[in-house]
Amino acid sequence: DYGWGIIDAYEAVLASMEGYGTIEGTVTNASFGGAVLPGALVDLPDRGYGFSTESDGSYSGRVAPGGLQVYCSLDGFDWQLTTVYMEEDGTVVQDFQLTDNAGPAITDVSEPVATDDTMGPYAISARVIDLSTVDSVTLYWNINGGNWQAVPMVADGDVYSANIPGQPVHTRISYYVQAVDGVALTSTAPINAPAAYYELITTMTSYFTTAEDPGDPDWTIGLPGDQASTGHWVRAEPIGTSYDGSPMQADEDITPDPGVACFVTANGPVGGAAGEADVDGGCTTLLSPVFDLSSASRAFVSYWRWFGQDGSAVDDDWVVEASNDGGLTWVDVERVFGNFNYWTQVATELGTLDGGLELTDQVQLRFLACDLGDGGLVEAAIDDFKILVYQGNVSQVEDVVPGSTVLLLRQNTPNAFNPSTTIT
Repeated sequence: DYGWGIIDAYEAVLASMEGYGTIEGTVTNASFGGAVLPGALVDLPDRGYGFSTESDGSYSGRVAPGGLQVYCSLDGFDWQLTTVYMEEDGTVVQDFQLTDNAGPAITDVSEPVATDDTMGPYAISARVIDLSTVDSVTLYWNINGGNWQAVPMVADGDVYSANIPGQPVHTRISYYVQAVDGVALTSTAPINAPAAYYELITTMTSYFTTAEDPGDPDWTIGLPGDQASTGHWVRAEPIGTSYDGSPMQADEDITPDPGVACFVTANGPVGGAAGEADVDGGCTTLLSPVFDLSSASRAFVSYWRWFGQDGSAVDDDWVVEASNDGGLTWVDVERVFGNFNYWTQVATELGTLDGGLELTDQVQLRFLACDLGDGGLVEAAIDDFKILVYQGNVSQVEDVVPGSTVLLLRQNTPNAFNPSTTIT
């Protein structure tokens, strides 16, 4: 009966379309040799529907007889509007030639926040696409607000990359990406570059732990207010679990060998089920040491996070918070919902958190893995935690020469002197 119902409905639709005609055509790029434009929208605004062009730039659809407006548009191109008349059972061919009006689309620009690597290089990449082809992509960068330097970016498919050489500690690297298409239209990322730009800071590591030392007293594992009945934080080599064929708990840490341990929400037996030692009944808390960041111009936190969640409960979450008053008040560093069952590096500037976080001598981080409301599978891990500090000038342009400078002073002449002497 269900199958006959579908057939009856289909025949009813066909009957209602008696006398309908066909509108069809091709949308091409008037700016670039008539190349076809897939994904263009051919809209019939007075009929309330429309069509999209296929990979060959063509479209086709049924439409009732009479006059109708046809509107063609595509991001990055000027739109066109025309009026056609459809005869009963007729066919109207309506092509469109759209004019390119925008440079390439630049997305997925890599944005490293801070690094303690002064050797470099720092790889910057971006995805660049244009239907009028991409002619060139350039990375512009400068040091401490100095002159912009240009480096061509090399293509691997539609991903372009270039390197910025290593820089001394406490250096501000500004950069942006510029792309030019085949009809000489230009775009940048960020959009208002060079007035706006991305920034990478070379920093000094103030604190770092790989969670390998079981006797490290600086971390607090679990707090009196925690309500989780199982899955409490431990410092150990993780024992992996899986659920429905997907990883739930990590089976190894992120630290290169010989590192094996991380902070993890408990361990069940080897080969045990996913729910044997997961977080249940509330939250479990991992509390960092207290950091004195009062002398830093800027400060960053970096860590690797694993959060496995089976998706059966929408109220299970992962929360990271920061405090600058010894734990009296807290602001969010990140709040994650859903399944992120893989190691992910998180890097955040503390001073840019919502509401701002003044850098004091009482800065602390806490990590909460929670199973709230209806029970679900929840597993978490933290590894390779860093506090990075920048003690350079944050407001003035500085002329900084990478590497080192040696100043040699010759003997002044004449010596002694009155009223003047020369130093070279």
